[in-house]
Amino acid sequence: MCLLGAALALTGCPNKGPGDTMAKVNGYKIQRSEVDKAFTKQTAGTPQKLTSEQEQNLRLQILQQLITLQLYLQKAEKLGVVATDDEIETKLNQAKAPYTKEEFAKSLQDVGATEDDYKQDIRRKLTIEKLFNKEIASKVTISNSDIQT
Repeated sequence: MCLLGAALALTGCPNKGPGDTMAKVNGYKIQRSEVDKAFTKQTAGTPQKLTSEQEQNLRLQILQQLITLQLYLQKAEKLGVVATDDEIETKLNQAKAPYTKEEFAKSLQDVGATEDDYKQDIRRKLTIEKLFNKEIASKVTISNSDIQT
């Protein structure tokens, strides 16, 4: 049902503004602007223009990814496995290390992002990584005989 609503939202209603809610995930609203921003980021630097159908399909895929991401983040918060500010700063500094301040800012600008956007992406990735480690990796055991086989 959610995807049907998303598909209808993507096909467009000309009277709607850029702040339209495209999906709700347990109370969290995914706005059209969030999908637009992810679309711009994903298509930055693409040499050829997408057809209208390709663009709609990509936007629908992005919406599905944002829904899944939000479900993961909500589960992580419920379990108390969120990324700390120190972990985020460490990852940010590692990402910045090979660049000058100007080069790093330019690379973010090229994809239409800010440093705060990048930090938010890091926070999400680290939180989901922690969630997977807690929920999946911690429950996987491999015996010595399995390794030898």
